[in-house]
Amino acid sequence: AGRFLVTPILLAGVVGARLATLEGAREVAGRIIAGTLTVGLAIPRVAEGYYLIDADQAELVLLVECDRLALLPRDGFTGVAAARCIDGTVTFAAAGLGNAVGGVTARDAHMPELHDHLSLLIASMLVGAAEAVRDLTVAHASERSQFGQKIGSFQAVSHPLADMAVRCEAALSQAK
Repeated sequence: AGRFLVTPILLAGVVGARLATLEGAREVAGRIIAGTLTVGLAIPRVAEGYYLIDADQAELVLLVECDRLALLPRDGFTGVAAARCIDGTVTFAAAGLGNAVGGVTARDAHMPELHDHLSLLIASMLVGAAEAVRDLTVAHASERSQFGQKIGSFQAVSHPLADMAVRCEAALSQAK
């Protein structure tokens, strides 16, 4: 998924379904898996509030904090406003979290497993993105010519590409 820059909503859905299953909300988990219940992602802002990622159309939002994982209704977030990203896309920011009724919160007993699950998914997506960058860079170095030669034949280009390949393999082995 990281190789093709799939939206983080995939992570939110997978972890949200697992959270709902562990906490006995099997109907919610089934609807998430079937795709009839969409899940966005909420992460804390450096200041106050939360960033809501892919949550504008979502019915539930997976709130990810250091000591808390919860599936909450989207309308439980207060002061939601559009926030423009550096690349021009629009995300949403919420000023806070009101009274979210009907959510599913992870119990302390399930937190380590859910955090490990989420960390593994994030690491795997990042490895996929790194591998895609490596492959695109190698393809470019194999096609582009300078001074009558492919730039991939120059040591100043080929050595960093080899380092990138080694780092991708190391990251992949750690993500397994």
